Amino acid sequence: MIAYVHSGDTIILLAQRHLGSSLRWRELATLNNLDAPYIADDPAPHRAQGLTVLGPGDSLTLPGMPPGTPLDAEEQTYGIDLGWDQAHYAAMIEAGVWHLDRGVRNLAKAIYRRIVTRYGELPAHPDYGSALHEHLGEPASRWRAQLAATDAKRACLQDNRVQAVEAEAEYLPSGELRVTLKVTPIPPGQTLILPIVIHGGGRG
Repeated sequence: MIAYVHSGDTIILLAQRHLGSSLRWRELATLNNLDAPYIADDPAPHRAQGLTVLGPGDSLTLPGMPPGTPLDAEEQTYGIDLGWDQAHYAAMIEAGVWHLDRGVRNLAKAIYRRIVTRYGELPAHPDYGSALHEHLGEPASRWRAQLAATDAKRACLQDNRVQAVEAEAEYLPSGELRVTLKVTPIPPGQTLILPIVIHGGGRG
């Protein structure tokens, strides 16, 4: 079975995502003849040293099926990741089994997480997130809402699986900010409509 590497992936994250345990990372490294650091957002410097290192867009052979067996087209394009409980902002696990989000559902989750994460909240990825929380506590004007929509669109387009975005924003009577995104992903997925509410804690 083949999976694809996305920006920010590590060998440990890929093992957790596709094999159900981060401890199985050595299986992936061995099966794919990878050299440390195995996965990098910019593998070019490592490859220049003669190392086999994968980067975003590269394919990764998974154990358990003959090499070259493809995933579903949407899973190939939008990936598979740990299932996520939006209400509690936590990974989903039941009876010791991790849930997985696949394809378009995984993309929708990724967009949501990027939008509700503040810039700088993840020290290792300071450019990840959005500036939407900065619009809370400001006068609830139409101009401010339009500015928030622009910030949401900019953040959404940082995901290379997104082709185009339309965004609208409005302030709710409670003071929260509601953003509605119409996301056109790269093929093969269909347009997504994502309503997201941002409140003082930054979560929707």
